[in-house]
Amino acid sequence: MSMNGTPLINNPRAVETAILSLLGVHDGIEASWCNERTCYLAKPKYADYWNGRETGYVIMLNNLYMDAPFQQLNIAFFEHRNSDSLCGLVWEGITINPPTIEDVTANKPEYATDKYATDVTFAHNKLVEFAAWIHAQMENWWETKLEESKS
Repeated sequence: MSMNGTPLINNPRAVETAILSLLGVHDGIEASWCNERTCYLAKPKYADYWNGRETGYVIMLNNLYMDAPFQQLNIAFFEHRNSDSLCGLVWEGITINPPTIEDVTANKPEYATDKYATDVTFAHNKLVEFAAWIHAQMENWWETKLEESKS
């Protein structure tokens, strides 16, 4: 089977794209539901991510709709080429454009010196669990920022 003439086996981000699809199953970040507006206030976005070795995606979630100083959660995920593991990086940092490796290392310098430094690692066959972990990170971050905005 192929798409646009390219064999699926050659898709360098097939695993990451599957994780992104699993994340799309959720209607939204439950903690951000607003009864008054009848919508989710959290608006996660995604973009391509490349750290010089691996390619994947980065999810960006900000607290734009909260009565609090502007903050942004970033979660990059990719398949590590040396270990064949699924890896995730999580950090806070405001960016206008999608975050790059420079944005990551500015917030977590250990990523610049250790190619194995990650916040989480999953086995290659644990896509569903990895997607659930990413979604939980977004839910927890939103809940935390919401509580902080109320105090």
